Amino acid sequence: MQRIPKVRQARLIAILAVSLVLGGGGVPYPLPNMLVQLVVLGILLWPARAPESALQFRKLDRALLALIAITVALPVLQVIKLPPELWTKLAGRELVLASLTAAEMPDAWMSFSVDPARTMMAALSLIPAVGAALLVANASVRDRSYVLKSLAAMGLFMVLLGTIQLSSGNRILIPYDQIRNPHQLHGLFAYHNPAGLFLDICLLIVILLPQQLRTRNLDLGLRIGIGLMLAIAVVLTQSRSSLALAIVPCVALAWRVGQSIHARKGRLKAAGHRAVIGIALLAMTGIATVSLLLSNTRVQQALARFDDLQDARPAIWEDSWSAWQAFWPAGAGTGTFTTVFPIYESLENLVPAATNRAHNDYLELGIESGIVGYAVLLCWVGFLLVRLFRTAVNDEHRAQKVICATAFVMIAGQALIDYPLRNEAMLAIAGLLVGLLTRPPEYEGKQT
Repeated sequence: MQRIPKVRQARLIAILAVSLVLGGGGVPYPLPNMLVQLVVLGILLWPARAPESALQFRKLDRALLALIAITVALPVLQVIKLPPELWTKLAGRELVLASLTAAEMPDAWMSFSVDPARTMMAALSLIPAVGAALLVANASVRDRSYVLKSLAAMGLFMVLLGTIQLSSGNRILIPYDQIRNPHQLHGLFAYHNPAGLFLDICLLIVILLPQQLRTRNLDLGLRIGIGLMLAIAVVLTQSRSSLALAIVPCVALAWRVGQSIHARKGRLKAAGHRAVIGIALLAMTGIATVSLLLSNTRVQQALARFDDLQDARPAIWEDSWSAWQAFWPAGAGTGTFTTVFPIYESLENLVPAATNRAHNDYLELGIESGIVGYAVLLCWVGFLLVRLFRTAVNDEHRAQKVICATAFVMIAGQALIDYPLRNEAMLAIAGLLVGLLTRPPEYEGKQT
């Protein structure tokens, strides 16, 4: 098999690293986001001086390219100015028309989006995701596994960074000034929920990626050690959604252990007492770890958050539903939630802090992009399902597809009560996951 030049691995890892280091803050931090976008563009354009490492578009999945084009075109088209005969017929534009009428400009041409600047920001935010998806789709199976291992290593780095942060009460090495809770692990993110979700995904990679080292015992030992560190870090984020979604890596672990036992059934019988001793030691390690965690103050604080499930989300959902109804079926424009939500925020739900998100990405998608946004989402779901059930080229590729599917299950689950893909870091990871489902270019045109 011909290996794709290692420079492609480096470019993809660089995109993920830059997105994680600078892009975990979301919309409140536009300058770091802009730096991420510029760096990613530079990385993607670099092959212009090295044609042998350029993207091979002819070998890329045509459906993937079409969906990327549609997704990018959606916000871009929303900033095009429309004549008054068109934009005034769109739902939710009554206040805009009233303002222009008061200014004696009722015939002004206006864009589909009620806030074109925010819509263009949303379009530009897709750059890391698109770059990661294209580079992964252009990579070999082995290179994809290498990048996944690198992502897990970044998760381990975030655990170490978070440990230093927590030891100082979140006063040193804090990348974003909005981190105020001294007991929550944030790492490279401004918000603890995406931090926990990222660690969950890294834990999935550690569990599901096929054996990478020649020595099986060393490989297993490293997986157990890194996995325990990641699992503890998920607890320390105190993110209830990430803790609940940790059931997915647990199920993946049970499935992987079951597969291993089934594959080595004969070996277990032959090993006899050694197998029993190994299982007993693993069980004792697990029990000891759980006991230590339950006696830890920070872990107790994280678990105590499940005793109080009252928060502001139901009130936000209620007012967001009013905005959804006002702008349905057209939508207000991608990225405009912050602009339109205050109009529909009821007095009884008013809070001192500004509400920047609907805390439900499906609801927010309808407010911003309407029926077209839902159609694009359904196209992506269909693409992922079709590619998931398409025959994998080998066992390693099959494991990568399982990682992608389970990771998207967690992302979709957290999107019900939060906004996991509203920062550059998680968008880049989502792009990586999408690329994993595509057929590796070295197998194009071959029967497997």
